[in-house]
Amino acid sequence: MNQLADEYQEWGDVAIALSVPHTQNERTHKNTLTIQGSTFVELPYSGWGALVGWLSGAHRMMRTPVELPQPSLEDAGYDDSAADREEIDNEIDFYLSEADVPARPRGYRWFLKLPQGVDGRAFWSKLMQGISDRGLTSPYPGDWKEALEGLLDEIHGDN
Repeated sequence: MNQLADEYQEWGDVAIALSVPHTQNERTHKNTLTIQGSTFVELPYSGWGALVGWLSGAHRMMRTPVELPQPSLEDAGYDDSAADREEIDNEIDFYLSEADVPARPRGYRWFLKLPQGVDGRAFWSKLMQGISDRGLTSPYPGDWKEALEGLLDEIHGDN
């Protein structure tokens, strides 16, 4: 994604899928959507996941209302209550603000289009390897923004 696109992108530009076939991983409870031959993997419910989605670009994302089965928060030490989800959403908004990214709308599950021939595990593996290769170690999301934009564009290619 180039700088010009980032200046004009909004979360509202991400398409909404109201009713689409999905599969759920039994271990992680993460959903995968298949729409018109494209596969979308659910982004982590975290600031990191939101940042990866934003930097990948609205044209590579899809969102669905939260009615799809949601991953449990219990593994992260939360009770899976509305208050816990509100707390996590506030933390996500803060994380995004540290990277000068606007807060995302609440009430949606967020998905990222995978490059052709790449599954979710391979995508995250490529991303983490690229981060390691670039020596990104700063704890501040704003420090990652430029490097991640280029890396995500590399991984996605022309998609």
